[in-house]
Amino acid sequence: QEKNRGILSAFPPSARIRSVRIRERTAWIDFNEAIGEGGGADLLLGRLDQIIHTAKQFDDIDSVQITINGKRRKTLGGEGLPIEAPLKKR
Repeated sequence: QEKNRGILSAFPPSARIRSVRIRERTAWIDFNEAIGEGGGADLLLGRLDQIIHTAKQFDDIDSVQITINGKRRKTLGGEGLPIEAPLKKR
């Protein structure tokens, strides 16, 4: 439906959210490996923006910390986008 209305997603279909927890106004969102697959830097940036925008719709969230399979990573994807620190809207 969204695609027919011209709404596109940078989120890969095989990506899954494994867990979400809130700590000190940061949403810790754990994904499977697929979150870093596919696309170039622009697509990955769009993906991060979508995740941050979605989480920050809640008043008690100021930032997002992404983990993959329960572990913190320094970067996302082959482009090496930094995800080590909590992320905020750019």
